[in-house]
Amino acid sequence: VPVRALFENLRDGASIEDFLSWFPGVQREQVEAVLDYELESLTVPMIR
Repeated sequence: VPVRALFENLRDGASIEDFLSWFPGVQREQVEAVLDYELESLTVPMIR
């Protein structure tokens, strides 16, 4: 499942539970890891 599918579904109002039910091969831990990674990437200071 492309990571993009997670973000598109969340953007469109789906819950994590919805996403997991639509993509049974994906585990909650994987979704949480992707979201944690993105959160960390947003909090890293930009070098200008």
